[in-house]
Amino acid sequence: MHEKLRCPLLNKDCIQEKCAWWVKTLVKNIQTGAMQESNNCVVMKQFEVALEGIHYAKGTQAAVEDSRNETVQRQDALLGMITRRAIATQE
Repeated sequence: MHEKLRCPLLNKDCIQEKCAWWVKTLVKNIQTGAMQESNNCVVMKQFEVALEGIHYAKGTQAAVEDSRNETVQRQDALLGMITRRAIATQE
């Protein structure tokens, strides 16, 4: 049994295909790679898309942070070598 959708704008039963905000989209199934048709209310779908965007942004942030940490480590190692070389030439 399907639960009736409520329109988030009008707080009434969703009229689905009769509504300008109801769209058909093609969605790629992550597990199979197959394209599937999906019917959704744009207003309700925007929250799901926003959460997905946040998820990807967190992954990107973690990758940038790892890259930054690696760069800092290499710079510290290079500066250490330069410093040791400068001290050795002064002696």
